[in-house]
Amino acid sequence: MNVFDVVRDSVETIPTTFENDDLAKKFLEGKDERKVRSILAELMEEPLRNYTLSVRQKWKPAGLQTKRRVEIAIVDESDNPRALLEVRAMYTFDAVTPTTAVRFKDYVVDDFKKMDEMNCGGVEKIALLVATHPASTPESATDVAYHKQISTKLDAFGNEKRLRDDAVYAMTKLLEHEGEVRSGVLQLGQTNETRMDMVYWLVSKPL
Repeated sequence: MNVFDVVRDSVETIPTTFENDDLAKKFLEGKDERKVRSILAELMEEPLRNYTLSVRQKWKPAGLQTKRRVEIAIVDESDNPRALLEVRAMYTFDAVTPTTAVRFKDYVVDDFKKMDEMNCGGVEKIALLVATHPASTPESATDVAYHKQISTKLDAFGNEKRLRDDAVYAMTKLLEHEGEVRSGVLQLGQTNETRMDMVYWLVSKPL
């Protein structure tokens, strides 16, 4: 069983978790790693159960003296980890702002350091970075955390696809130094008169 494939397949399934474009609305409300982590953990439970594995959130090994915890651990029946996973959330306008893009890359680097601190040898370590991508400026600023930034970047690029593609390229170039990178674009639905996409990057450290 390939744990990375289970994680990637679960990420690809995120758009199916809500009806009536509710997911698009939630993503437009702001950056929220907890929301992504909760959805992903739930989606992974069923496929992992077939291999007698389960998901733990905010996990650390028993007896390890640290206050830090891993966002998601995939563990066996004895609570031994098979994979560790960290989650970060941003917007595509962050990825095309060089200083901000580097900051998010540094977050991923720190996440891998945290997973290393768990002292779990032979365990796959995976970082997930997701970027919300509004295809146009939302009609209303109500319940939109970054309305001004969305509008400014879309106007500057003049084309939402160019903005999205540049975001994918920029973050991939930064992250490929940290491990194997897989990326994708998912459609979340329609809200506030704008189509909402989610770009994701999965970074895997070799065992």
